[in-house]
Amino acid sequence: MGEAKETPRWTPRRLARWTGAVAIVTALFMALFGVYGPPNDLSPKAFWLYWTIFFFFLMCALGLAMIDATITIVTFRKEHADLRWTAREAALHGVKSKHIKETSKGDPNS
Repeated sequence: MGEAKETPRWTPRRLARWTGAVAIVTALFMALFGVYGPPNDLSPKAFWLYWTIFFFFLMCALGLAMIDATITIVTFRKEHADLRWTAREAALHGVKSKHIKETSKGDPNS
């Protein structure tokens, strides 16, 4: 009952996800401010700089999302391969699971 709560660790993946979230929120607010903000009486150089920074944040968010998706897919494939290996080893050693329905080999309709 009196156990201390473990503080979450900042793993590289968590840091990348937070960075991506901050980048996409910043890009969203910059887009909204750029469209609905005060009148654009900025110089062409300031206008170019503003939208360049916006696209930088947007591309950072998209790039980090693609990297995270790739890492998720690779992790899923590795875990799936480990699960298949474990199931194969269990079948080789005759371990039966209560979740696998066993059918008779003589009757193809069962």
